[in-house]
Amino acid sequence: YYSLNYELLNIDNAFIVEIASGLTPRSLNFIGRKDIVYVETELSELIKIKEKILKDIIIKNNLKDKNLLFMSLNPLNKEDMDKIGKLYEEKGRGKRMVIIHEGLLMYFDRNEKTIFRNNICYLFEKYAKDGLWLTSDLSRIKRKDTQIKGGENIRDKISKVTNRDFYYFDSEEETNNFLIEGGFNFEVISNIEPISKLIDKKSLQSNKTAILELAKNYQIWRIKLL
Repeated sequence: YYSLNYELLNIDNAFIVEIASGLTPRSLNFIGRKDIVYVETELSELIKIKEKILKDIIIKNNLKDKNLLFMSLNPLNKEDMDKIGKLYEEKGRGKRMVIIHEGLLMYFDRNEKTIFRNNICYLFEKYAKDGLWLTSDLSRIKRKDTQIKGGENIRDKISKVTNRDFYYFDSEEETNNFLIEGGFNFEVISNIEPISKLIDKKSLQSNKTAILELAKNYQIWRIKLL
């Protein structure tokens, strides 16, 4: 969460679309900014809940939210990419389209991941050839049975609660090939700086080495069309 926020705060003049935003309050960091349009997306019933929660917070704190938009979206439907594209043409012309998501890809099997990747490619090629795709999801590689699970324990618990299996790439090479085959190039951004600042802020220096090692699972991938 902090790694993605840190990367976003370095971006100006953007049309940010958060896919499957859930209940995270990330968009509140950007409301009121004249150079940013922020679009929250979720499945139809969930986005109604999210909008109500954020609107209540905005009203209570007298915040300006003219640059915050909400949209129902299924990221596996190609037609919904056109919904994003048309909104971009209306509200985001002259701004860079930035697609973000966190904690989404693990719910998709390999076929669904491919559909999603191809949908992002379609969106960029049709509406924003300089579009930027940011996510930490690709940093999460399937653990081998012989490895200590660490953070995987939390994911196992979530999997049981949601009654859904999680699907990860088997290796970084497989992840790289997945993006290249989809027509993308990419770079992985170190998150040492933002996480180190967080460690200092929270006075967690005694666990700094372990936290920085775990944080490698959440490095941000900057992805663009080839």
